[in-house]
Amino acid sequence: MFDTQAWCEALLQRISNEDQRKELPENAPGLIIRVELMGCLIQRLNYTEPLLTAWTLLTGYPLPEGFLQGLSDEQRKMLANARVLLHYGKFGWKVALEEYATLSAEWRYYAFDPNNPLQQLQREPNGPTRATGRMRIYEQTLLMDIFPYRLRRNVITTAAKVFFEVRRGGSRIVSADLDAAAMRFVLNQPTPPSFGSLPKTKQRPTIDYTQLLTIATWLDQQEQVLAFSSRTNWEEFTRNALRY
Repeated sequence: MFDTQAWCEALLQRISNEDQRKELPENAPGLIIRVELMGCLIQRLNYTEPLLTAWTLLTGYPLPEGFLQGLSDEQRKMLANARVLLHYGKFGWKVALEEYATLSAEWRYYAFDPNNPLQQLQREPNGPTRATGRMRIYEQTLLMDIFPYRLRRNVITTAAKVFFEVRRGGSRIVSADLDAAAMRFVLNQPTPPSFGSLPKTKQRPTIDYTQLLTIATWLDQQEQVLAFSSRTNWEEFTRNALRY
């Protein structure tokens, strides 16, 4: 997995530091940089469709006919990098634009009118005046050759209540209770077959039919060990679903 936060950590801190009067909502720094990274992409790709449709750049469907074929190699790199860093769908992008439009012009590079669904990308005439110079960082990020890999941390906990910070869709905290017996069982289990040998490079991982059946059989065995009253036989489900 790529580290999709490293590029913006210093920028997030800079925006937070300049918000000395605490005018911005808690999630505003992240909202600002992601909407503006998308705006920078739209500019560099010369995307002239309504701003509300820009989410299709990240999904690849539905794009204007011939749009991708007209992109240069540099533009294709920017689009590929944006698809790693940004994860907007139709409604998520609309909400992000509406929230971005409520922020003061002194923080925004772009202007958006929620009442104008046909509006194209438009610069904010009165901004920004705070944490300026961000556009250069957006362009450098979109032109990166490769993003750093995220370092994996294996943290073994004890039976207790644990908390996780979730940032996507707004920062929030979720919790879970870890049972002592369940923890002992999990720690004593081998790594599921096939998973441990998957490629860890940028190559696309592949799993063949035999490996899928092996994993399905392993799942059935684990449910028997745990005495789960499962309604699904995973090996049978795999055979029926794939009809190989």
